[in-house]
Amino acid sequence: MELLMLFLIFCYTGLFTIGGGMAAIPLIQDVCVSRGWLTVEQFYQMVAISEATPGPIGINVATFVGYTQQGILGGIVATLGAITPPFIIVMLVMKIIKKYSQTAFVKAMFVGLRATIIGLIATASYSLLKITLVDFSAYSGLNSLMSIFNIRAILIFTFIAFTYFKFKKHPLIYIAMGAIAGILFL
Repeated sequence: MELLMLFLIFCYTGLFTIGGGMAAIPLIQDVCVSRGWLTVEQFYQMVAISEATPGPIGINVATFVGYTQQGILGGIVATLGAITPPFIIVMLVMKIIKKYSQTAFVKAMFVGLRATIIGLIATASYSLLKITLVDFSAYSGLNSLMSIFNIRAILIFTFIAFTYFKFKKHPLIYIAMGAIAGILFL
């Protein structure tokens, strides 16, 4: 019964997480945290690990949660749940797009979808920034305003962002740099 629940829950996340990994974070976080499978901190640690490993975030999280809840079979079942709805949808949508791709309706639909996805990614980015760079619970008045900021994390973030925009190397280089900087300075 628990395996069926894992499959169905990750079918739900797979069905409604339009826009890929970063856009999927708010829904996957809600599902995993509300069921007690992960804490918010564990979830964002899993997101960080998922960014550093091959594969989409949603599938990596599904596999991890399934594994922690029901072992190897749970990981497989949760992963299958996460990929089944998108697979079916993509197959159906490709048939429709192939036939109607040049219509004004389809073009307008994609403009709306892109705007929605940007909003979802912005929401996920805000959540990550808030957890990583700012600790609002440390605020106790104007005298402690600076104590809410994780200065070391902000410096690492700024350095990585600057070097990425300046040199534009492969993202894995910056992920490794961030991991090393975190180990050394945080």
